[in-house]
Amino acid sequence: MTEVAATVVTESPNIYKQGTVGVPLPGTIIKIVSPETTDEIGYNEVGEICFHTPTMMMGYFNKPDETNLMKKLHADGIEWIHSGDLGKVDTEGFLTVVGRIKRIIEIRQDGIYHKVFPKLLEDELEKTEGVDAIAIVGRKKPEIINELVAFVVKKDDCEEIKIEMALGELSEHLLAAWEQPVEYRFIEEFPRTTIGKVDYRKLEDIVNNI
Repeated sequence: MTEVAATVVTESPNIYKQGTVGVPLPGTIIKIVSPETTDEIGYNEVGEICFHTPTMMMGYFNKPDETNLMKKLHADGIEWIHSGDLGKVDTEGFLTVVGRIKRIIEIRQDGIYHKVFPKLLEDELEKTEGVDAIAIVGRKKPEIINELVAFVVKKDDCEEIKIEMALGELSEHLLAAWEQPVEYRFIEEFPRTTIGKVDYRKLEDIVNNI
């Protein structure tokens, strides 16, 4: 990130753990906070990645509002850069990035608002036998704001009905009520952006009949 002079975490041949992006550089501190607050959470828990480093920016030129969104003073008295990424830190200090925090779906259930991070749900549901990939989007519903629809790419020669039953059982076992998809749609392949990423906006248009 240019806001922290490019690099805050790295690895070397002697400091390496598969699946992680490494450990902080000297003088850099990493903190994982709840995406809804600035409260720090524990080891191996997923939240927003924040950095404090001697090379962090003073601010965006003539853009105080944008600066305040990116750079925040926490209750510990330290200014932190909010990366906008979801991740976790293990007990050895290795950082794992799991997705972007900007993919958030808001849901209201029984008068209570919940923020759902679909990447975390996709990672869990993709463990289902016969599933190749899953993409979860929100379908607009007036009384609940959104309900979740999961697009599923199955592996060859797997039966859709068996996969759907397995997904339903897994979601009931692992996920909170508001995190459970209300529908599973099987699709041969996901629509892609020009750079090859899943086009979630097109999937949202499909479920909202746009």
